[in-house]
Amino acid sequence: PDVVVMDISLPGMNGLECIRHITRKGLAAKCLVLTMHESEEFLFQAIRVGAQGYVLKRGAHTDLIEAIRTVSHGDAFLYPSAVKRLIQDYLERVETGEETREYDDLTSRQHEVLLLTAQGYTNQEIADRLVLSAKTVEKHKAELMRKLGLSNRAALVQYALRKGWLRLDSE
Repeated sequence: PDVVVMDISLPGMNGLECIRHITRKGLAAKCLVLTMHESEEFLFQAIRVGAQGYVLKRGAHTDLIEAIRTVSHGDAFLYPSAVKRLIQDYLERVETGEETREYDDLTSRQHEVLLLTAQGYTNQEIADRLVLSAKTVEKHKAELMRKLGLSNRAALVQYALRKGWLRLDSE
């Protein structure tokens, strides 16, 4: 499948373990969590194990189709209050100076790809802006994720937030 819609609460192996298994196997399927769990703990765990999206069941009637489409195109999808939680996490890390990852060994092109990815551009849009092929953008993205120890687009966005590279306008 292109997209796997996974609940966290499953009999036997939980959904997060299933996503971790899919990610570690290097399968092409993108994982979208559909859950009743609104807790920050589950949200961050899902991102860490490789989920590209997180949708609450209470909002599925309005968000699920858009989330599947978004994730299938390689972008991240989070419900609005999840974005607020990511911002709060970022602000806490800035205050405590917890950010320890270094990015000095990234090339200037990888920096550009990272920033445009975090801003929500698709691989093709990045390729068009930087006059590259989408395949080259994918290679840059794979290499920068390897260098930074990140596993998916959502983790790239979270990294860019922690670095202070994204400005989120208040609504």
